Amino acid sequence: APVIGEIGVAFVEPTDPASPPALAELRAWVRGRLADYKAPDRLEVVEALPLTSMLKVDTAALRTLAAG
Repeated sequence: APVIGEIGVAFVEPTDPASPPALAELRAWVRGRLADYKAPDRLEVVEALPLTSMLKVDTAALRTLAAG
């Protein structure tokens, strides 16, 4: 099926950097909790999530990472 609009990208800061989750594993976990269309289409493993000066996840920085 064609993709319309944005795709879901999951940015994951794994508890064990040597063993990050696989996309299929993450999608299976998400499907049990959210609608299927909300399951991520791409997985990006990061050392740390970017934060704003207010110590919240910097979604603008994540959009930039997703685009690059």
